[in-house]
Amino acid sequence: CALPISVLLVGDSAAEVVLGHPRTIHAPLDFLIQLTAAVKRGAPNTFVMGDMPFLSYHGTVEEAVLNAGRFLTEGTADAVKLEADASFAPVFEAMSRAGIPAVGHVGCRPQHMHRDGGARVVGRTDPSVRRVVDDAIALAEAGAVMILIEASTPEAMLLISLCFGLGRASRRLAVYTELISSGIFAPGGRDAPAGRDGLRGEGEQPSNEDRALCTSSGNDGEGGGVAGLSRLPRHLGLVASLAQDHA
Repeated sequence: CALPISVLLVGDSAAEVVLGHPRTIHAPLDFLIQLTAAVKRGAPNTFVMGDMPFLSYHGTVEEAVLNAGRFLTEGTADAVKLEADASFAPVFEAMSRAGIPAVGHVGCRPQHMHRDGGARVVGRTDPSVRRVVDDAIALAEAGAVMILIEASTPEAMLLISLCFGLGRASRRLAVYTELISSGIFAPGGRDAPAGRDGLRGEGEQPSNEDRALCTSSGNDGEGGGVAGLSRLPRHLGLVASLAQDHA
């Protein structure tokens, strides 16, 4: 079947699914650069994003820019992705000045699992929603060309969309190894599912079931599922506050 793929992200999860490591933080910089280059050679007409690994951009701003530049020159990437919060704004500003397209990854950040005690959904309380939205806005204002939101609630994603004036999110991320194991690419394989492992077509909106996937794991004090949509009204007061703060 034909899968409409907008972006190929060469993620640091390759440390787990390719190299057999227990965590993404074990991904070597040189390995990811070469893996990104290999993907770009195989898909030269597709937008390829390289994932900057743990400690490749956490030191000085200068080191971060040089490492990101390697993804473009050696890895032939079209952009780099950084798991970041608002404190990384100076890094995004420097990359923007250098002409490096940088993508901000907010919400759940797997590189912080050791600190956070594992993966968890982010954005189930007002302060948590606000942090995610503030991070996204700060990185965008610092020059991020795209914002990737991982494992956050429908409320947080909708508020970010409202702040950016983008409407609903229309893209989901699927992991290549999960697609392979699902049999999609096998001869006569079934069509790509519209749920967690699927890639949606141009302009197609995620269903309520899709949005529920964002609250299907993790626990920071409230239940997940589609019921999260019913909690949206209590967050609406954040919209005016955020608009005032970032006007």
